[in-house]
This record gives sequence, structure tokens and C-alpha cells, in this order.
Amino acid sequence: MFENKSNRYITRIIDYLNERGWKTKVGNTFGKNSIYSILDNEKYSGVYVFNRSSKKDTLGKRNSHLLKDESEVIRIEVGMPAIVSKETFQKAREMMNARKRAPGANKAKETYLLSELIFCGECGSAMQGNRRKAKDKPMYISYRCGGRMQKRNCDNKEIRKEYIEEFVLSELEKNILNDKAVPILVEKINQHIQEQAKNEKESTEIMLKEIEDIDEQINNIVSAIMKGFAHEEFKTMMDDLKGKKAKLEVAIKEQENRSKAPKITEEQVKQLFSMFRDFVIQRNIPKCKKFIQNYVNKVIVYKDHVEVIFNMVFNILQGYEAYKIKSTVKKAILFKRYRNIA
Repeated sequence: MFENKSNRYITRIIDYLNERGWKTKVGNTFGKNSIYSILDNEKYSGVYVFNRSSKKDTLGKRNSHLLKDESEVIRIEVGMPAIVSKETFQKAREMMNARKRAPGANKAKETYLLSELIFCGECGSAMQGNRRKAKDKPMYISYRCGGRMQKRNCDNKEIRKEYIEEFVLSELEKNILNDKAVPILVEKINQHIQEQAKNEKESTEIMLKEIEDIDEQINNIVSAIMKGFAHEEFKTMMDDLKGKKAKLEVAIKEQENRSKAPKITEEQVKQLFSMFRDFVIQRNIPKCKKFIQNYVNKVIVYKDHVEVIFNMVFNILQGYEAYKIKSTVKKAILFKRYRNIA
């Protein structure tokens, strides 16, 4: 209860700041993380802190979020005006740390089948699992837009976990994990392979033409040198041309290997589906969770409809783009179809 009250206070603070158009120091709208960052910032208690950020990561790229070891950080007490007392700052930090260690009573473990696969179609944010319980009502479990939860800048409504997961599994069962669908699926996948092979053949022809042009340039340089035009620039040009030619030859070889990929057979598809199919039919969500990313590319939730993009990829087709199938449903139909399972 205390945790819920605390969340309501933070939500009100976020709304207050964003409604007035105030921004964080990097120009973003306020969210939970920016509020927590302020509460955990020592400078508000009068401590001047520097030499905290390493600025660059291991690849030499700038990264102000990469922190140095605590032993290298320099702190100067009373180094700047304090806005809050030491006691208040420390009490706030202790409360935040306590909540990290002890989640609320409503944070029971829940298996979210579509985590990392489901996104808001209105703002593009990842959707996150959410649990809430109103008085005298059963637990409401849903996926909620991260933009709505963290920054309060998206009005796309949450969607019940049971509805969207049942739709995804039903469509997966109907369109892919179905003996009647297998012949159609195999035909479409093989057509997809042929189209990609055709595109790669055209790409190979273009690269072969580039190699011809490079050979001609190399021959011209050799002829110039034989006629006595010896310049240092010729050597640099020759090395660059040879490097480009070598890269093109490697790319051509890779495309040739991909073009030899065999056709997919119905037996291969059925064998691939054999174990996973039973888990889907039984609606064994924890087991499905282990395999779902192999078949679902993305779930996109818009205000009025939902899109699911299924992914079909086989090990023997390594390097080929996966064949995708899309299913779409209006939210109103989704709610009507699955409301009996809630």
C-alpha cells in the first residue's frame, strides 16, 4: 500500500513538471528514472562531486554514463549550496534502496510471454508487464506502454495480458503450427528463397562489373608505370584498388554459397514444429516463452488494432532474410473474442 502511494506521488510530480513544459538537463521530458536520479544526486545536499564519468568506453567512444571506480571519484563536502539537509537526503536514499531490496506485495512473479517483443504502435516504446488490483476486483495483468509508464507522454491504453497472448498463440497455431498450413507455408518460403536468390544473382552481376572496372584501372596504372610515369601516388592507388577487389571477391563467394541453399521440405517444417507445437496447444506459457522469439518477430499495439509479425527462419538458410507473416486484428474484436478467458 505504501509503495502504491509512493508511485502515485511520483506520477503527480512527473505530470506537474511535464505539463509546465519543463525538461531534464538533456532536454527530455521527465520520467520515473529522472526523478530517481534527482533524489540520488549528492550535489543537492551540498557535496560537489567530480571525476565520476570516464567519458569514453573501451572502444574510445564518448559515454558520459560510464562511471569510474568509486575510489577515483572526488567529493568535496560543502562544496556548493545545499538545497536539502544531509539527514533528508540520506533518508530518501535509504527509502529507495529499501524498495529495491523489498518489492511490493503485488509484484509476484508473472511470466510475460511477449516481453521484449511487444511495442507501442503510437510512440514506439517497448511495452512492459504490469499488475494492478482495485478494491474488490481480481488482479488485472496487462502490457502497458513504457512511454506511458515512465515519461507519461503516450495515451495508448494498456492491453490485457491474456487477450494479446492468446491472440498471438492462436494465430501462431492457425498460420504456422498447423498441418494444413504446412504445404502453403513451405511453398511461400521456397518462393521467398528463390526471390532472394534472384536478387543476389543481380547483386553478383553488379559486383563482377565493378571488378572488371577495377582490373581496367589497374592495367592502366601498370601501363603508365611501364612507360616511365613512376609516381608515389600510383602505389597508393594500386593498393586501394586491390583491397576493393579482394572485398568484392569475398562478397561474391558468400553470395554463391547462399545461392546453393536447398529447398525447404514439408518434413523439415513438421520436424521443426514437433516439440514447440504441443506447448502452444497446451498454452504452456513458461515453455512457450523459451521458443517464442524464434517465431514472433514483433507485436505492435496501436490504439484501435494489433499487428503480429511472425518470423520463419531455418538454420540451413543461414544468411537469408527470414520469411515473415503478418496477422492483424481490431482491438474491439480481440476483446470480444477472448473476454471469456480473463
